[in-house]
Amino acid sequence: MKTVRTSGFIAGSFLLLAFTVSALILEIIPGCSRSRNGITGLSQMDLPLMPPPPVKVPSMAGSDTTWDMIDQIPMFPGGEELLGKYVAMNTKYPRAALEKGIQGQVVVKFRITSRGTVNGCEIFKSVSPELDAEALRVIKTISRFEPAIVDGKPVSAWFYMPISFKLK
Repeated sequence: MKTVRTSGFIAGSFLLLAFTVSALILEIIPGCSRSRNGITGLSQMDLPLMPPPPVKVPSMAGSDTTWDMIDQIPMFPGGEELLGKYVAMNTKYPRAALEKGIQGQVVVKFRITSRGTVNGCEIFKSVSPELDAEALRVIKTISRFEPAIVDGKPVSAWFYMPISFKLK
């Protein structure tokens, strides 16, 4: 009996055919996830979440930096008790609010600069336009504070001052 040897050409053809079939299978499998409107599942996948950006710590370089977290809070010369007395002595109940019987607590937010001056006054909690205007007027008359301290240096910081208006 005579044995027939297969040539390298036929063996190479089978190998090429096997690679082609496996490539087609790999190409067909992702196509199975297509929806009816022809969009592949890749466009509907959620992207991986990016880490949040790092928190930017204010630098001491800019004079416009206002701190929220501080080592020592700003103080009125003489303390909180003297500040309360100052505000009470300088507050005048607005006539319009008195006639309407309006009362409540207005909270004023203002910035105390690194030099101890008051600026950037705004109403944080409002009661009525008349009472708000009076509260702002009184806060703007305060001339000096001892500034807030961060790392042993004076810095600008926000200060919240409640002012109560009560009818007797």
